[in-house]
Amino acid sequence: MITVKQCLDKCKKIPAGWAAAIAVLAVAAFRWIKKISGLELLGLPAEYDQIKPMAIGIGIFSVLALGRIFAYALQEKKFSLHKMYLICGLYLGALYMVVLPPLSAPDEWAHYATAYKISNYLVGEEAVSEDGYIMVQLGEASGHVQARPDAGEYQYFWENYFGKETYDEMIPSNQRGNQTFLASYVPQALGITLARILNLNFASRILFGRIFNLLWSVLAVSMAIRLIPFGKKIMFAVGLLPMTLHELASNSYDAWIIGFSMLFIAYCMKLAYEKERVENRDVAILACLIGLLAPCKIVYAPIIGLCLLIPKEKFGNIKRWMISAGIVLGALIVMMLIVNGQTLLWYTEADVSDNFVSHAGEQGYTFTYFLEHPVELPIIMLNTLKISGMLYLKTMLGWRLGQLDINLQISDLFFMVLVVLVISFLIPCVDEPKVFRKGNKLWMTVLIGAVVFLTMFSMLVAWTAISSEVITGVQGRYFLPVLPLGAMVLFRDGSLVAKRNNDRLLCAAFAVYHIFLLTELFGQVLMVQG
Repeated sequence: MITVKQCLDKCKKIPAGWAAAIAVLAVAAFRWIKKISGLELLGLPAEYDQIKPMAIGIGIFSVLALGRIFAYALQEKKFSLHKMYLICGLYLGALYMVVLPPLSAPDEWAHYATAYKISNYLVGEEAVSEDGYIMVQLGEASGHVQARPDAGEYQYFWENYFGKETYDEMIPSNQRGNQTFLASYVPQALGITLARILNLNFASRILFGRIFNLLWSVLAVSMAIRLIPFGKKIMFAVGLLPMTLHELASNSYDAWIIGFSMLFIAYCMKLAYEKERVENRDVAILACLIGLLAPCKIVYAPIIGLCLLIPKEKFGNIKRWMISAGIVLGALIVMMLIVNGQTLLWYTEADVSDNFVSHAGEQGYTFTYFLEHPVELPIIMLNTLKISGMLYLKTMLGWRLGQLDINLQISDLFFMVLVVLVISFLIPCVDEPKVFRKGNKLWMTVLIGAVVFLTMFSMLVAWTAISSEVITGVQGRYFLPVLPLGAMVLFRDGSLVAKRNNDRLLCAAFAVYHIFLLTELFGQVLMVQG
């Protein structure tokens, strides 16, 4: 018979890391058990019979996911951040996918409809109606479009996941689709197409689109972390922000933008600070990356300026440098003219009378208007940053998720913990060498400023009524693609350094944070029953 003293002696032999991990897993399990046991007190209608098994399933998966993350952090001798991100991104992204129900991500219905258009081409169906609306199956029309996360959405999707399609008829949707780079919807379209081939219903189709988008984008961010010679923790932190995971686990093309922006940043840094010579294939890769990124949103085109961080000497001679620059720049220009030519033409030629802002019911600003009133542009931009700058920063991190829904707002305590975690990741270790050459940070700041300016200006002419004194429509998530650059400018090569490498501990802490946060968000969504 084993005595209490023998049990205690055995417990003392457990490594401190595993002991802490077991304790955290126990707390996580307890939190989900408490949440599940409290469902009866919410007074959910009897027809919401799928909520409890859903909560139990999410709770079990949360503990298992946390256990897998702890196992890699504690056992793996050759620990690497890109492998850790692959594990964290997939497990935590899957949890975001179900805790934040389909169509709750910003503009997800429009993104899903656009991906469905590509799926129509793949399966040989009519893509759009005669008047330009995307053709969808009848199930989409009967589904919950423009969903706001609430208990009803949980019930609807959870009871319909992996159900068979009962509607064969194709009908026009209410969407013409996003007029953007259709390649950015290929991952989602492949998932939707697979669900259609399997004859699965609307709930399953939108779920499969999310799954494929998450798989590709997590792989892209993981590859970026592997490629970049320094600042790996910065990439990891940005890739694991609540807002980032929310976008990667949705049908949004923001996953494509975030993935390719990180890959482009990482490859430029690799060529600038690690690789001794730029080869022809490196130029081709840069051209492909910027050609696949910039057409999605014109505002991210200035990121191409990172190529100027690469010393000319690495090209061998000035002629080869100029040819390489022409190839990369040419790829950007050609792709933007093909995809965004009409938009660029509208920006430069439209009169105020041509730009009617429908949501405001009045005329909007245009490019030609500011040519005639140049002083008003800096005034309205500075006024917007003064009023909304902090909101942009908070929502970029994930203070409010979904379509900035109040029931998906992170509490002050959770947000403070998030800020501490992110800053801890951004601070380099004392043994990390300084890498930036003179003027590099200044140039990176200029590129960030150009992206911010173009983002605000695009929403100024596309979404802002001419009577408004501030720019409307700008959201913090628009700045995620350049957040790694901003973090490098602020934290790399400075006097603020960490005394030792705590990568494993910080990664585990970030994972624990997400599990606890998702428990809270799940409860907040359940409180909304209408």
